[in-house]
Amino acid sequence: MRFMFPAPAFNTRLLSGASSARCHRAGFTLVEVLVTLVIVSFGLVAVLAAFQKSISAVDQARDVLRAATLVARRIAEIEAAAVEGSVAPSPGTGRFVEPYGQFLWEQQVKEDAVELAEPRVGAGRRRWYEVQISVWREGRQLKRHTAGTVIGMPEEPAPR
Repeated sequence: MRFMFPAPAFNTRLLSGASSARCHRAGFTLVEVLVTLVIVSFGLVAVLAAFQKSISAVDQARDVLRAATLVARRIAEIEAAAVEGSVAPSPGTGRFVEPYGQFLWEQQVKEDAVELAEPRVGAGRRRWYEVQISVWREGRQLKRHTAGTVIGMPEEPAPR
């Protein structure tokens, strides 16, 4: 069975040297059309798969950026508490407030007092806090984002 599609506007007999019987039955066979459809569908599937992977990569990059921002926010909160003199060395966990309610955090705060040996302005006993924060999106605990820092504060709280 042959499907007949419109013949090209130019004379194909002059270009291909085909017989006059073939020139009067110009068109594509069903097999040719099916092969073309298969090739086009494979190309379309490849493009759609690449598109899906790019969406997944954007989603993952967004989570990494948010987690890094939330780690910095949590460290700033601990630094502010250290300035106030209200840091309690202990592990802790929690959930961020909306719009980041799907992110959870875990922290380790260790305290150590160190005497600075050099006599200079601000020298004296300082309280050091070693802080480690982990942030992850709920349901994706295997993709934790962790950062650590050390905070040094004078033993006496800052005057208010």
